[in-house]
Amino acid sequence: EPRGLRLASVTNRIIQTLVIPRRRLADALNRPESNHVAVYFLFGESTVGSQSSVYIGETEDIPGRLRDHNARKDFWNTAIIAVAEARFTKAHVKYLEWMSIQRATEAGRFDLENSNQPQRPFLPEPQIADCVDAFETIDTLLSALGYPLFEGTRPSVDDSEGAFFCNRSGADATGQLTDDGFVVFEGSKALCDDRPSSPPSIVQLRQQLRTDGILEDSGGAMVFTQDYIFRSPSTAAAVVVGGSANGWVEWRNGQGKTLDDVYRQVQPGGE
Repeated sequence: EPRGLRLASVTNRIIQTLVIPRRRLADALNRPESNHVAVYFLFGESTVGSQSSVYIGETEDIPGRLRDHNARKDFWNTAIIAVAEARFTKAHVKYLEWMSIQRATEAGRFDLENSNQPQRPFLPEPQIADCVDAFETIDTLLSALGYPLFEGTRPSVDDSEGAFFCNRSGADATGQLTDDGFVVFEGSKALCDDRPSSPPSIVQLRQQLRTDGILEDSGGAMVFTQDYIFRSPSTAAAVVVGGSANGWVEWRNGQGKTLDDVYRQVQPGGE
């Protein structure tokens, strides 16, 4: 089933990942992958924040640990376990857990549900090299499966390339269209007040971003304290201007071209 249990791997790499929808947990725990030590990820929607959430852990007992999380943690709807065909040890997966938490924190894509930050485990240098290689594969597989946990929010190009601006009504925001949506850059300024015609969903989102500390009041504006990805350019523009907005025409690049001009009016075979 395309949305059921899925096994993903990279050719000639030892790491495999098993994607487990929560309702298919019992089936997953009967699979041979559940007999390995593993680093695992629980993905779901945050109950308090504006971003999706993840819990990162490691275990020698996948069935027991996931059954416990199924009974005790409400937020998650998908589990992904990463195991090695050549068996890793407890030390390997503890290092991968530590590395994953560090990188996920740096990326800032997901809210971490982990209450404790593990200390860096000691490993001999050759085993660290094995873990780094395994981590790169896990990173690739998670992104390919739709969970870019370790990727930064900005595209891997200079900010001057493809940057778009929203300056209406005193707002002063900069952002960029990405594969995941539209990212508004740290330091961008949004209007403080909601317009009377602002949809309730935008009012609620702006308030949630304030509660999360992603928007902070400063000098008569609300300033983005970090890069933040919106699902669409229009949602991004609406948050910036405090009301309904068509992001495809609100966001303009340095030459005055709109997102619509650049991305939706391209002719087949053209530039």
